[in-house]
Amino acid sequence: MRKIIFRGKRKDNKEWVKGGYYKDHCYGNKVGENTYIINWNTFGLGFIDNIKVDPETVGQYTGLDPELVQDEKLVFDGDIVEITDHTIEETFKRCDALVTMLMTRTYEVFWNVTKWSIKSLEPMLAVDPPIFDLPTKNVTYEIVGNIHDNPELLGV
Repeated sequence: MRKIIFRGKRKDNKEWVKGGYYKDHCYGNKVGENTYIINWNTFGLGFIDNIKVDPETVGQYTGLDPELVQDEKLVFDGDIVEITDHTIEETFKRCDALVTMLMTRTYEVFWNVTKWSIKSLEPMLAVDPPIFDLPTKNVTYEIVGNIHDNPELLGV
């Protein structure tokens, strides 16, 4: 079964938290005024803590296998990743530096209507911006930041 996890930045101290997602529409609040990440207890008998987060920072876990990611981290919507394609690696082992440069590119991860996708942050083949499905074969990921903490990476 697929894990459904969200993350968001706490309103009080700006730290990232992970867990369930809840938006409070009750008690006369404006829609989205109170957005929470909920930490459930390990027995599933209720929640331990509901933490107010900035709704602009909430992103869902992509479901990408953590074994594909350096340090086995979870990749979320809004993460900026470097993806290395190992497909051509065997063919060009002699041109090591050139191959590494050609194989590794920087992308933003995002939900694209019906599926997880990546958007290139580097110019490629005169397509602006190139968008691809989230690759899972013969690749490795390294999370280099996210659109909230590292907006400067969007202009790579």
